[in-house]
Amino acid sequence: MDALEAQVKQDTDLRLYKMKNQKRKDVWYFARLTPKDQFGPVLDRDLTNEHGGSAICLLCSTTMTFRIGKHKMVEHMNGKHADELEIYRVRYNLVVTAGGGIRMQRVARRLDSELMDAACLDNIVHVRTITPKEQQQVNKLLARWVARHFRPMIIVEDEAFKEFVFYITHELGRVSMVLPNRSQLRNDIVALAVYYRKLVKEAILRFCVFYSLTSDIWTGGDGHSYISLTIHFLTDAFELRSWTLEVQELPGIYDGAAIAAALNKMSEEWGLSKEYCTKLVRDGGTNMVSAADTLAIPTMACVAHSLRLVVAGAMIKKKKTIDQPEELPAWAAEVSKESAEPIMEHEEDEQLSREDRDQMDTLRDLAVDEMETYLNDTIVNLGRNETNAVRGVVQRFRTLACYFRKSPKGQNRLAECQVRARGIKRSDALRVQVDCPTRWNSCWDMLQRLIVLEDSLVRFFAHVRSPPGRVEFAGMEDKLWWPKASDWLTIKCLTTLLIPFGAATAALSGQQYPTMPLVVPILNSIRKHLSRTDLFAELVAVAGDEAFVAETLVMMNDCRRFILNLFDKRFTIFENSELVWVAYLDPRIGKRMSHLSECSRQGQRQSCPSCSSTEASSRMLRGALTPDTSPEHTPDPISNDRKLPKRSFWA
Repeated sequence: MDALEAQVKQDTDLRLYKMKNQKRKDVWYFARLTPKDQFGPVLDRDLTNEHGGSAICLLCSTTMTFRIGKHKMVEHMNGKHADELEIYRVRYNLVVTAGGGIRMQRVARRLDSELMDAACLDNIVHVRTITPKEQQQVNKLLARWVARHFRPMIIVEDEAFKEFVFYITHELGRVSMVLPNRSQLRNDIVALAVYYRKLVKEAILRFCVFYSLTSDIWTGGDGHSYISLTIHFLTDAFELRSWTLEVQELPGIYDGAAIAAALNKMSEEWGLSKEYCTKLVRDGGTNMVSAADTLAIPTMACVAHSLRLVVAGAMIKKKKTIDQPEELPAWAAEVSKESAEPIMEHEEDEQLSREDRDQMDTLRDLAVDEMETYLNDTIVNLGRNETNAVRGVVQRFRTLACYFRKSPKGQNRLAECQVRARGIKRSDALRVQVDCPTRWNSCWDMLQRLIVLEDSLVRFFAHVRSPPGRVEFAGMEDKLWWPKASDWLTIKCLTTLLIPFGAATAALSGQQYPTMPLVVPILNSIRKHLSRTDLFAELVAVAGDEAFVAETLVMMNDCRRFILNLFDKRFTIFENSELVWVAYLDPRIGKRMSHLSECSRQGQRQSCPSCSSTEASSRMLRGALTPDTSPEHTPDPISNDRKLPKRSFWA
């Protein structure tokens, strides 16, 4: 204990001495007194209990006021260090009396037990209480972790979390700290938000001149609407900065005037001048267009969002209505008996509360409504018969995917079929995916996964119709849809048709590089892809000469022309805009724009407001570039940690 006392003296720089005439030897073995300031000249050997002004615990450095007969050291030791007290009392055969004192227990003890207890006592290590500055840093780091990962603030009251923190601090680190309560944590998170807002404002003031904005509006499950504002700009070093500045509630009817007022208020709070806003990227809603016109800000629709609307006609699920609610599949009743708890159709819903799941369902319905509205408004005179058949096939595959998602029995049998068909381990078996209207590319991913599992699915349905399968899946033979060869050919052609849309969406959704120069090359590549009359030739050749092949080819070519018409209606305006010369002037992209003819390039030079005045300067600049700094040798800002998605098709 002398070593522990010396360590506390070194840590606290206090003068310590032992209490005289101890009533509780077990308590004061781990505690010391410190004299009042006026007794500084008194020698240590002459200090008595009357000289004491405070008491300190050697185990955790807790200090408390001391007066003879009036102190809380006993309560502190019993509450915080009961194990250490018990070890001491066992070692010296001591027991606490009814009067609160301590006396010798006259019981013979084994020598090896005494030695063991002595070793435990000698191994007691001092626990240091962290300083107020260290506690403040602990609170800050905890608040940042909770806020960054959207943890509930009640986590600081969770017993398992408190036990975990106590173990790594008290037992392993030998330091004592206090977990903040919910109120303190909330205050720390608010303080962090204020601090980060200040940093972002300083960065915008220092680095941002011209900028673009993106904004979105959505409605939560509680009926409240919200609007967001995100800023994007390049620093002098051509580093992209993107920050979501605000998310605010948008009460009432959000027409163009209300949206404009909200955007204007948020921009003013951040000191953003409209004169330096080069673009407001929005969805296709007329209210957002009206808001941009009111603010007199250049605007454009989100290209990735528009691409999603174009392919919706062939892929979205049937819209639910009051007159025609969504019908339950024939297998639903049988599958519901397989597990005590219903399995969610979408995997991401498993960790959500019922309220959050209802909100997600609302968002999915809104996404379907938006795509249906776009199709109805765009192609009134164009007709949709050519895509209805394709959409029906996709819906049947979607229902099949839902079955395997909800049925543990079907999922397990499909895994066994994969082991036999693909020669893999049971643990490597793939799961069927179910698409979600709010997740872009999810329908393409679902169909692609089903195509990978085609052989396994064929084995599965063969098993269902076999005698053992009729026992295992009793009553399911006529309730499950069995895809025919024509259905498989349809979705293979559809995924081939939509490959560039998935790659384009991934590229245009990038967060680490500017995406506007990519728009025109991507759109031109998609048009070339959709214009290919031989797009399905390889798939048709593999399918053979069956009668359904020719019919499917006609249907898919009609679908291809349908999507091409939608594409032209939606994107021609982009390909004849300033986005062309924006791409052409970007050295990373301009060298890839071989699709432009010389005539087109000359036309874009003339339409570019700055090209004619800077042509001579550009030639001088190009002449001054060294081999290591010319556009061909300039390090690509998208390379390394800013790579474009691998599914790149515009090179």
